[in-house]
Amino acid sequence: MVDKAVILGYGSIGKRHAANLRTLGVRIVGIYDPFVLPPPEPEVPSRTVIDPDTVKIVADWKALCPGAIVGVASPSKFHYRQAFEAIEAGAAGVYLEKPPALRSIDAGVL
Repeated sequence: MVDKAVILGYGSIGKRHAANLRTLGVRIVGIYDPFVLPPPEPEVPSRTVIDPDTVKIVADWKALCPGAIVGVASPSKFHYRQAFEAIEAGAAGVYLEKPPALRSIDAGVL
């Protein structure tokens, strides 16, 4: 069983996937979301702020992919590219929110 995961997108769906994976004993080794900032950033109230001791916010998420599950819960326009990049980076598996791609030809490639 895969014991680590990377979550791309930490809105309500990304948070739900992270919680479900933790329940299954999977370690969340990194979260990538350009709208999530580690505290303190009070001047940016429109972004989600999380505790850096609980969740590791990463910029280079692809470096964490080898052997990990990658959960893609980012906005739909990024699904295809991020899923493809996760596969290329050596992810053990990709859990992709719907739609998998905006174009059917891209979905077929995945």
